Amino acid sequence: NKYKYKVHKKIKCQCCGEVAILFGEVVKVTKKHFDEEHIYFDREILPKKFKCFNCNYNLNNIKELRVEQLDNIYTEEELDIPEDYFDLYDKLRKEIIKDYEYDKAMEDEGLEMDFNQDY
Repeated sequence: NKYKYKVHKKIKCQCCGEVAILFGEVVKVTKKHFDEEHIYFDREILPKKFKCFNCNYNLNNIKELRVEQLDNIYTEEELDIPEDYFDLYDKLRKEIIKDYEYDKAMEDEGLEMDFNQDY
């Protein structure tokens, strides 16, 4: 699944009040909708770890997160562009490589493409 990856968000550390990081994993993707330029979807994220780089306060599992009430699934909206969502850049790259390899093979054989000829 393309959306099952590690994510994080900045939150306030409950010990020192400085910015800390809550790490999580996407567990569900919902509400996809489109406009002319973007694809929008909501990601439901399950917190996995907490780390404060200021005071070194760490929570390393769901039980520790639950004690601090940081274990609730939260939702973030994300957007993507159609070219990335449908891997269009990768498809275009493959076509360019394929055309290059064909042209190179023709060149290696000493052949030239006759662009005036109908194929």
